[in-house]
Amino acid sequence: MENITFIGLGKLGLPISLLFEKAGYNVLGVDINEDYVSKLNSKTFQCNEPSVNELLKNSNKFKATTNLEIAVKQSNYIFILVNSSVDLDSYYNMDIISNLLTKINKLSDCNKNIIISSTLQIGYINKIGNFLLHNDKFNHTLSYFPEFVRIGKVVEDMLACKMPFIFGSEHDHVISFLRTLINNIVNIDSLEVKFKLPNIHEMSPESAEIAKFASNSFKTIKITYANMIGDICDKSYNCDKFKVMKSLNSDVNIQNGCFIPGYGYGGPCFPRDNLEFGNYINSIGVNTCILEATENYNKYHAIFQAHQLAEENKHEYVFTNVCYRKDCPVAHIEACQELKVASILSNLGKNVTIEDNENVLNLVKNKYGKIFNYKLLNE
Repeated sequence: MENITFIGLGKLGLPISLLFEKAGYNVLGVDINEDYVSKLNSKTFQCNEPSVNELLKNSNKFKATTNLEIAVKQSNYIFILVNSSVDLDSYYNMDIISNLLTKINKLSDCNKNIIISSTLQIGYINKIGNFLLHNDKFNHTLSYFPEFVRIGKVVEDMLACKMPFIFGSEHDHVISFLRTLINNIVNIDSLEVKFKLPNIHEMSPESAEIAKFASNSFKTIKITYANMIGDICDKSYNCDKFKVMKSLNSDVNIQNGCFIPGYGYGGPCFPRDNLEFGNYINSIGVNTCILEATENYNKYHAIFQAHQLAEENKHEYVFTNVCYRKDCPVAHIEACQELKVASILSNLGKNVTIEDNENVLNLVKNKYGKIFNYKLLNE
């Protein structure tokens, strides 16, 4: 079976690389943390992501290394999934990826097919990536295979084909390789997941770069619209916002997903992707009014919810399970809207308690300090 090099063994990279191994490929993963690599090779690393510990324990064709040179020479197919985000007020930062491409170009001993899965700025492959890989000796290819998985459900999303598989490449042999890879992954039959045919879309790298941002931005629009309808219902006589939105979700022209009233969108992807997509849209002279309205209403909705709760005049307001997504077992509070509502309540002079597990409480304490009371869940 074909060898694969996988650079970046983080929250997404590790489960995806282990799925590659489970599909029958020889996978050499690369990470800069020596202790982490050692634990992966000894199979002693414990991960909160569902199914990852099982995949690691049962793997026999997966190894990890800190040696990039060995990893580059291991395979003609090199996947990159490293962190490209900075913060919510910044563009995505391509420095790590650019440095990796430069190093791969220097370390290569033959033609390499590099496939980036990290989120890229639109136009990166055409304007920068291909330039960095220019080589008089070898003809490297560069393609974009963006991930559309959710933290806490990475393995499930890949196996159950809940998200699209987008192949942004101009090279037929890379497209063929990716098709075979994905078909091998979704045909894994040892994990309890309902299988479907993969939803594969082939396009240019530039189209794939736009598709990645367009997908997340559209989800924020749906979330925000659902919350606006919910706010309208809350201010109207005898209206049930959940019944209203359930009827809309049943409309085949609207479709289900990200379309129920509740807290606004947050997390590590949606807010940042909206800003980055807006920056690109502005740069090409297209009006960003839809994304701006979405962002503005998402901020307003937190204020609306906080004041709505404040009117209840409770002795104590308790917020439980404040990860940005309720079904996510990985502690993550980035841009959590529930915490924004809680902080507004606290600023209004209300007594607010955050109740959660120790890992989440520590994250909240580090960000918000003493404005909240803290209580261990099930204490």
